[in-house]
Amino acid sequence: MANMYGLEVVPGLMQVFVLRGEHCTPRLIMVKVVDDFLFANDKDEVRRFHAVISKRVHVSQFTESGALVFNRLHKTQHENGNIELSMEEYMDTIDQLALSKERRKERNALATNEELKYFIGLTGK
Repeated sequence: MANMYGLEVVPGLMQVFVLRGEHCTPRLIMVKVVDDFLFANDKDEVRRFHAVISKRVHVSQFTESGALVFNRLHKTQHENGNIELSMEEYMDTIDQLALSKERRKERNALATNEELKYFIGLTGK
């Protein structure tokens, strides 16, 4: 669906899309999280995109906000248009993953089921 609106996937971030304007400057940034979308850029550009996408799919009205916390991701759009994304506050709440010295040396080894359960428990606060 993203391609039909001119959005490009950001390499390595399969849920982040960019709509580019002149000289490849970003006109709109869209982040997809499950069935929600976060948009960043000029409010008029976001409204134009909403009008276009609403012709094809049902989309509720977009909520405008300078600062937003969504799935522990803090998004702030500054007056000059710069966008700041941060998870530092959330990351500071996660305890250190306790692994033995021997296990830490196995950097390329896949996580065991026990390690995955432990990690999910740490991050699922």
